[in-house]
Formats: sequence, structure tokens, C-alpha cells
Amino acid sequence: MSECDDGKFGLKCDQPCGFCFGKEQCHHINGTCLNGCDRGYQGINCTQACPEGSFDYNCTENCSVNCRVPGRCDVITGRCNGGCQTGWQFDRCDRYRDPNIKYCLFLYGILAILCLSVMLNIILIFRSCRNKVRKEQNQLEKHTNRFSTELTTRNTELYDKVDDSAGYQELGQLSQPSHYDQLP
Repeated sequence: MSECDDGKFGLKCDQPCGFCFGKEQCHHINGTCLNGCDRGYQGINCTQACPEGSFDYNCTENCSVNCRVPGRCDVITGRCNGGCQTGWQFDRCDRYRDPNIKYCLFLYGILAILCLSVMLNIILIFRSCRNKVRKEQNQLEKHTNRFSTELTTRNTELYDKVDDSAGYQELGQLSQPSHYDQLP
């Protein structure tokens, strides 16, 4: 007897093989899958679908109790039929998601905006104070320069009026007679 191919077995190669692992050819005489069943199937010939509530290779995994209809899922992928119960997510409803997460994200967003606003205000206040100090320094510098110029001008005018022929003008005029001139 020759071996069958194209997913068939039996004396006349007229019976279909089951769902063998990796789509391998089943035994040509009895149809058994030599390396086990593919996902979602069980039995010697891998022709029986997983019973309700189980899935995966040889039906070894259980469907999630968090499915909208608990324990009902796709026999191959484990994806919940009809989706998840409230708060659960992903295909197998195996991750809890707090229904209030949207509000938390909203609050975090508001908090981030407030922090940025405070930082921006601090920067603007700092710049404003720095500009004010610079303006005051410039005004003080201008006033000091003006005062220095006025003082120099006054001193120049005062010394310009001094009579060059007179000595020690601050002690008095030398051209007037002094009582020291008459001492013996």
C-alpha cells in the first residue's frame, strides 16, 4: 500500500486528516496526528474541536471568566466571544482597566498644564525683575554721570575765576597789609 498525501488517509486515501500540528500529514493508515493537534482541536485524529470554555493546543487553556459571556471564547485564539466585561480589555479580557482611567488622565493633563504655567510665570517674573533692575542701574549710571559732569564743570568754573597773581587765595588776599609785616 502506498502512502497518502494532500491531507488524506485510509485504504483508498479518501478520508481527510484532522487538524494536525503545523498542518502536517497524518498517518496514512489510521489518520493519527504524529506530533499532536493544532490549536483548537483534540483527540487521536485531531478532529474534535475544543469543548466550550477551553482553547489552544490540545485544549489546555481555559477561556477567561472576564469575557462578556464568561468562559466562551474562540477555540483557537482564546478571544472572548462578544467582548469583555466592564473594566477588562484585550482579546482575552485578561487585563483590568479602571473605568475611571480617563478621569485620571484628564487630571494628570491638567496638572501638567498647571506646572508648565507656573514655570512660565516664574520665568516671566524673573525676566521682568531683571529688566527693571537693569533699567534702574542705567538711570543711576546716567544720574551719576550727570552729577560728575556738573561737579567737574563747577570746579572748573571755580578755578577759572581764581586770580593767578594771588597766592594762597583761601588764606586771604596778599595785597592787603598784614600785621605780621610789621613785627620787629
